[in-house]
Amino acid sequence: MLTYTISTELKHQHLWKIELTFQQQEKKPATVSLANWTPGSYMIIDFAKHVVTIKAQHDSQDISLTQLNKNSWQTEAIQGAITIEYLIYAFDTSVRASFLNNERGFLTVLQFYFP
Repeated sequence: MLTYTISTELKHQHLWKIELTFQQQEKKPATVSLANWTPGSYMIIDFAKHVVTIKAQHDSQDISLTQLNKNSWQTEAIQGAITIEYLIYAFDTSVRASFLNNERGFLTVLQFYFP
């Protein structure tokens, strides 16, 4: 099961806070990747460049998270629930980017996939 929690508590800083929780069935590293495309757009978009911080936890304890390339990360070998928490900077008014202020918000950078 995959669960997302999205928070606007940092809207005055233009930051979306996102938590992704999933179950790792076996004790092995998990690889997660942030999409670099969006439906209806015919170009590669570097959404990962707006990731301000990213961390992983298991049983409320930090676990190692290694960046493999510009949009993929790998956890240490864990079995059970893993939570990836990340902040997205969102102050771009173009049609392919995220925006957040005290009046409105638009989030395009949500899709993680498991290669």
